[in-house]
Amino acid sequence: MDINAYTVCEVAVALVAVVGNTLVIIAFKRERRLRRLTNYYIVSLAVADLLVGLLGIPCAILTKMELPKQLYPCLFTLSLLIVLCTISIFSLVAVSIDRYWAILYPMGYARNVSTKKAICIIGVCWVLGSFLGFLPLLGWNRSQEIRSGCKFTKVMDYNFLVFLYLATIVFPALLMGAFYAHIYSVVLKQLRAILTVNGMASGDRSMLRVLGAARKRDVKATKILSIIVLFFVSCWFPLYTINFIQAFCPQCEFPELLMDSCIILSHLNSAGNPVLYAYHLKDFRNVLHAILTGEQTPLGSKPELSTVRLKSAAPNFTPKLPHKIYCTDDERVPENDKDYEILRARCSVDSNFTAELGAASERHGDPT
Repeated sequence: MDINAYTVCEVAVALVAVVGNTLVIIAFKRERRLRRLTNYYIVSLAVADLLVGLLGIPCAILTKMELPKQLYPCLFTLSLLIVLCTISIFSLVAVSIDRYWAILYPMGYARNVSTKKAICIIGVCWVLGSFLGFLPLLGWNRSQEIRSGCKFTKVMDYNFLVFLYLATIVFPALLMGAFYAHIYSVVLKQLRAILTVNGMASGDRSMLRVLGAARKRDVKATKILSIIVLFFVSCWFPLYTINFIQAFCPQCEFPELLMDSCIILSHLNSAGNPVLYAYHLKDFRNVLHAILTGEQTPLGSKPELSTVRLKSAAPNFTPKLPHKIYCTDDERVPENDKDYEILRARCSVDSNFTAELGAASERHGDPT
């Protein structure tokens, strides 16, 4: 691809990435309703994508011109994109583990996970991603090849390329695929169990229906995150696969147009993620629309990545279906039930859950 055409494409992708991810970060900072645990990982991904637009793509344009000519500046510009890619994939792995724990073990998740812990996990992702990405600067490189220009496959050690492909693309993709497949299978079984419950008092059916709605929101959140993961792997997999092949076949040459297209595709991931957030996440979409139009942030919309949290008196185990959960101050708690295990907890739930509970009770003529 001609250097001018390549530069135009890269600059366009960079502008979209910078504007889109900046809006996502501003929306998260502006609207408190967006500050849920899962969204912290999304913002971490947005920051990495923002840095791709600000720093990574300019470095890619330099290396297209085979600059810089010195070894360590060349290694730094090439390693920077590896760092940002690795941080992104680690953030996606972290949010996959978060969703897995939240959906399969909700009681343990509610007791043990907090905003501070999520921030610490994100910090670990950034530190570990930076360490792995900058390994070429620490000596894992082919310094004798710098005379031929600053090219990725010329200065990177082939063993490092193999390690990078397996550790940051193949293994994380398989791990996340296994997580999401297991989540879907377990949650669908639980939803079927909820939908087949019969012979309950109307008030109990209302509570169970609301818990089922919360479970469906978790399924939707997981589906959205799985789409983000699939988009990431689709954008980065071609480029890393080519690098992996060249590690075992140094004499293999790929068309320049194919290489440049794969590089632009990998950067396009950073520009496309904000579009995914705005399209699939209603809360982000509402806040972004308010920012762009100058309107007041719409209130009362349903949080889409919420999990019902039962705090303080939650049981020290994860119950299996079928079971019923009652608030400790609910006067309608039965002493025993032959078909269901009775659990009591002091309930602290989000405003959306409370509103849905009230609406469900009103539909069935029950007091909340």
